[in-house]
Amino acid sequence: MEYEISRTCMLVNMGLTRSECASWVQAWGSIFAIVASVWIARNSYAKELSRRKEEEELNVQLSAIPVVSVLTGTASFLEKFLKFLPENADDYKRDNLILLDQNIHQIVLPLDNLIRPMGCVNLDVASSMSIAIEGVRQLKENLAHELMWPGPVRDNAKIAIFELLSLINFHVQLSSKSLREFLASRGVPLDRDV
Repeated sequence: MEYEISRTCMLVNMGLTRSECASWVQAWGSIFAIVASVWIARNSYAKELSRRKEEEELNVQLSAIPVVSVLTGTASFLEKFLKFLPENADDYKRDNLILLDQNIHQIVLPLDNLIRPMGCVNLDVASSMSIAIEGVRQLKENLAHELMWPGPVRDNAKIAIFELLSLINFHVQLSSKSLREFLASRGVPLDRDV
């Protein structure tokens, strides 16, 4: 029997009948279909993971935008209060400390509520905010302790309060700057006033 390529399913004559050849074509087609379906499934899964990651990144960036505003407002409050405090430690009055004690929540509440989400966004921001929050806690303790005692404000308390306010202000500004840089690196536009 003479070999004709048109009468077989293989490229070489293997002595297969037409029915055997059809079985082999079906087997190879099934194998190809399985491999193709696995490839399509893996490709779809990879695309879905990529889409989810992009969506999560966008949500994180969108949640970080208001934080910049809060940090900027907190830094502005601290700047004003630091300027309000007298340069001369002898001019400190109990009223200054009472005013600070009454307004400390303007620093604490925004920072405490934002620290956890910022850990997901940027560790540098979260770290600076943690230091600022610890400074605020120490400041509250110092204020409570100093306001318990009658009489003029003690010199060591004046220095400690000023240094803590300066530390808090530095880390709030650092958090704000780091967060702005993070968002800018991701292409998120921010107004200068935010």
